[in-house]
Amino acid sequence: MKKLQENPIIILMGILASCLGIFAFFTDINSIFDFMTPNEAVLSASQPTPLPTATLNPSAWSGLLHARKPTLNEIRAEVPPSLWVTNGIDVRDMPAPGTDPYNGTVNATQEYLLPVYWCASSATLLQQNMDNIQTAFTVNGETVPEKYIFSYNYDTTNGWKCSYHAVVFGGWSSSAQYTLQAHRTLLTEQNDGQTTYPAGEYVFSLLVTVK
Repeated sequence: MKKLQENPIIILMGILASCLGIFAFFTDINSIFDFMTPNEAVLSASQPTPLPTATLNPSAWSGLLHARKPTLNEIRAEVPPSLWVTNGIDVRDMPAPGTDPYNGTVNATQEYLLPVYWCASSATLLQQNMDNIQTAFTVNGETVPEKYIFSYNYDTTNGWKCSYHAVVFGGWSSSAQYTLQAHRTLLTEQNDGQTTYPAGEYVFSLLVTVK
């Protein structure tokens, strides 16, 4: 077999083919980036596309209602009264994530307690559940600061062990409406000793009208 340097025509044809290949390669690359916006091009070159997340992201607290932490004595005395009780609401069990809506009324000059609870068949199981449950309250989409939320345990007469979170609301504007929500987020599937609940956000939503 002859060496390439002994065939100048073959060498020139090879160089020409290489140039054409390089030109075609960069032309294709440019045509791809022509269909991208500048931001898309940078993202593709520098980092993977971020995955969407579903998290509670309400507005910061503006103080549109007066909120405060209740005391244990107030809770025992049921003063201020529970919004659920004063409106005759029997809070339903939620078998799966979602929003359960309710309606009620409040007196403009009165304070009310808004509690939410989780119960389990034993104290040990209750603690295991609560280690994987996050609780938050919102008013018209604004997050109530944690410093206003009181948490406590309560043993029922039928043997269930319960964990409560509660906040007191007041300072209502006359004839106004407020959407009060208690959010319970199960980080993983939870079993209370009787029922298994899928992971996700469970929202108890109370629309109150001020009298």
